Amino acid sequence: MSTIELTDLTKRFGTGDAAVLALDGVDVTVQHGEFVCVVGASGCGKSTILNIIAGLDEPTSGTVRIDGRIAMMFQESALLPWLTVQSNIELPMRLDGVPRRERRDRARDLVATVGLTGFESKRPHQLSGGMRQRAALARAFAQDAEILLMDEPFGALDAMTRDVLHEELAELVRSRHLTVVFVTHNVREAARLSDRIVVMSSRPGRVAATIDNDLPHPRRIDTPEVGALAATISNRLGREVVAHAHR
Repeated sequence: MSTIELTDLTKRFGTGDAAVLALDGVDVTVQHGEFVCVVGASGCGKSTILNIIAGLDEPTSGTVRIDGRIAMMFQESALLPWLTVQSNIELPMRLDGVPRRERRDRARDLVATVGLTGFESKRPHQLSGGMRQRAALARAFAQDAEILLMDEPFGALDAMTRDVLHEELAELVRSRHLTVVFVTHNVREAARLSDRIVVMSSRPGRVAATIDNDLPHPRRIDTPEVGALAATISNRLGREVVAHAHR
């Protein structure tokens, strides 16, 4: 059963001669429980796709069908700096009218889930980048979402922290049966995490290729198998860059 269906999606920014065609005839279907990575050169419309799925932007034409509640994570954690970790995680539940005791209990459980026990009373500036992203992930889980949209959430982290968070994210997504659309520039990240990779062309963004990822779990980012799949993705991206240069 599909959770996300984008059909003949087009997005144009601006009007007249100054208009920019960001997306052109994009068709993407994501099945329930599937982890789909979207890769492509800068400016190809990856983040625009996420924004349209999330309802933060409207397509110029085409149809969008979403079945499930959505949470979104960005490259920056977007935690409120004046709130503690506990309060940041409680915030979406508070906005949903969840009673105080229930939201506190659920937030404590989520703190433990993402490995931040002992840091509940810390504010974002007191945390490392990896810890802030763990807190942001817990806040996303607090929304009881079935769909998690992730816009390069680990792009600013060091390789070791990113590797640890990859492993934890993969396990949490599987245990919670989440549907994930994950935007990344990192082809090894896509090869490690995904069930399927959508390769976007350069602007205007079109779906240039879809690559299935059947590598068994658990995966390590430094294995030959992940490296070989990453090379396949890179080669496809390279062909798109060359084709765009000759348009």
